[in-house]
Amino acid sequence: MVAKDVAGRLRMKDLVEATGVPRSTIHYYVSEELIPAPERPKPNVALYDPISVDLIRYIRDAQRLHRYPLDWIRTNVKHILAGLPPDDLLHLNERVLGPTRPLVDIQEAKERLGDADGTLERFVSLNLVHPTSDGEFDEFDIRVAEVLRRAEEAGLPAEAFTGVVDALREVEAQTAAIATEYVDSPMPMSSERAMLLVEIMGRLHPYLLRRFLEERETP
Repeated sequence: MVAKDVAGRLRMKDLVEATGVPRSTIHYYVSEELIPAPERPKPNVALYDPISVDLIRYIRDAQRLHRYPLDWIRTNVKHILAGLPPDDLLHLNERVLGPTRPLVDIQEAKERLGDADGTLERFVSLNLVHPTSDGEFDEFDIRVAEVLRRAEEAGLPAEAFTGVVDALREVEAQTAAIATEYVDSPMPMSSERAMLLVEIMGRLHPYLLRRFLEERETP
């Protein structure tokens, strides 16, 4: 059980014990305003709000398992502080990305890929394969790398797809703008609207791509 100090506040050692996150990382979260700064009743005493435990667990999972960028995590932290349960956000993560998959380090990923010449690293440098913030890969990463390698063996270079990456980033920016205007406000955000936005974009992307391709093929 986590020990509590004055008015239910927690000491640093309690946060480390409850979350498994090291002190240096927690200090970083504070510096990035991802968790509330501690109260300091004495120069050598720092007392943290108990909600920091939920926030740290959410940030850890959002970064390591779901690869969320820092700005997105910061926005979601504001929603948690405004009253949205962290479990709702993690459930939304799974609606967006599906269930989390086992992770492997780069050496195991390269072995499974049969990569002895740095192909995987090159795909990562082209932003076509995205490991976690800890440099780990899941099964989906490895499958995409396998398809890219087969494409190159057939004469279709991976570099040809970098423009697609840029286009998808623009789509993501437009989706984020919709979320900011219609989902994030008022605080806390609407879980129902967020899930509907995910469903719409998940269906709209492949639907429009198919229709665009059909229109190109029409004489």
